[in-house]
Amino acid sequence: MSIKPASIGVAPRSDAIAQTEPVLETVSSRDGTTISYRRFGRGPGVILLHGSMSSGAHHVELARLLAATFTVIVPD
Repeated sequence: MSIKPASIGVAPRSDAIAQTEPVLETVSSRDGTTISYRRFGRGPGVILLHGSMSSGAHHVELARLLAATFTVIVPD
């Protein structure tokens, strides 16, 4: 199955090249826990969450496809 941005009702951004390689970032929670995440693309935000016994690495291929249209956040 192939997902194309136009098939989900949002056209790809024409003013920017899609960022298909992730930017690795971290944020600290209120209790000081460091949370790492990958950020792809530009546009409206989408968060891809993984289940238990998994990691954000399982969503990288989908995140790269969505990056043409969305800012995709994949926490670990």
